[in-house]
Amino acid sequence: MRVEKLTLKKIFIIILTAFSFLIVLGALCVPLLAYYHVGISDGFYVLYHKLCVGSSSRCFSINGCAMPLCARCLGLYTGMFLTLMLYLEQIKINKNIYYLMGILGIGEILLEYFNLIFPNIWITLSGGIFTGVFLIAMFLRLEIKFKRDY
Repeated sequence: MRVEKLTLKKIFIIILTAFSFLIVLGALCVPLLAYYHVGISDGFYVLYHKLCVGSSSRCFSINGCAMPLCARCLGLYTGMFLTLMLYLEQIKINKNIYYLMGILGIGEILLEYFNLIFPNIWITLSGGIFTGVFLIAMFLRLEIKFKRDY
């Protein structure tokens, strides 16, 4: 059995992965807490309001209660989590796929910003996932490039 050496970078990636997972898990659980009238759900909505505006028209709802994150932010954190998990499992994906995801995700955001399209909530979620994957992949690639230059 091979034991991997933990570096500061690996610890940072693990913490970032856990943080993004907890954000997504919490966003899925908070509407259930609100549905069953658990008192701390209001506190979680206030906490998540710091991460996302979360207007109810752009949020998924579970049992009639809106999620605290909008579809785009939910996709963004989900994409971050999935990309970091692939990185920790040392699964390599072609960089052209990351670029394609970045074009699709950022393109959807720009098209909506300039009122050229009016996407539904599922397209907004997928645009957020693509953007999250692209941002984390670029962050990891920039770190590798800077390391090689020094």
